[in-house]
Amino acid sequence: MLTAYEMTKEKSFRDQAVAYLKAYAKLGYDEKAGKFWGALKMDGTPIPGPRVKGGYGQYEPRGHLDLWEPYAAGYQYAIYTAQAYAYAYELTEEPVFLTTAKRFAAWIKKTPPGTPEAANTWYDDYSNEPGRKGTYAGKYGRTISFLLHLYILTGDRQHLDDARSMANTAIEKLYHKGLFRGHPAKPYYEAMDGVGYLLYALLELDQVLKDPKTAAKSKAILIGSGKQKMALDNW
Repeated sequence: MLTAYEMTKEKSFRDQAVAYLKAYAKLGYDEKAGKFWGALKMDGTPIPGPRVKGGYGQYEPRGHLDLWEPYAAGYQYAIYTAQAYAYAYELTEEPVFLTTAKRFAAWIKKTPPGTPEAANTWYDDYSNEPGRKGTYAGKYGRTISFLLHLYILTGDRQHLDDARSMANTAIEKLYHKGLFRGHPAKPYYEAMDGVGYLLYALLELDQVLKDPKTAAKSKAILIGSGKQKMALDNW
């Protein structure tokens, strides 16, 4: 809906997106834990854990979101949600969206890739073995782009430093014999693991690091003669 608004300037698209995002920003955040809930009931209360195994219920994101759940399965899209709040703030300048994006950034910083959020999930075998080595290339890439987006929106150098640290981790774990593999536990490249998202994020980071102050001042990643911009969203 945000993209539809950006393309058409139809206010109803913006209003619907803002309503959803404000509701989750208000009701989805667990201030005590510094995390976001995976699902809410229709009355706005969170669906608590523990999770269950067996039946359809095992796929429900009960309790807090799992930032690094296996990327190709399940109903949790924490990094996408973080990106959406940065994007929403850029379009609307609603302060609550920037606050929410910063909350996601703080959570990501204290929960590095490979940190399981919950026990007793249907993907325990992944979380307890290959998942502890890191996450998928796509999640590294989108996280780097999200942190860069925050830096450009705020000028806060910490977000740029965190993006660079995440990029160094991704390169260390995924660059293997001349190729980027899709996951630290895999000895090969696989397109569905999102290597393209990582490569795009590394290009973004490279451009920003050439002149961080200009990127923050112009609120954009400028390329070429400075008349073209790289898209900040990396979906």
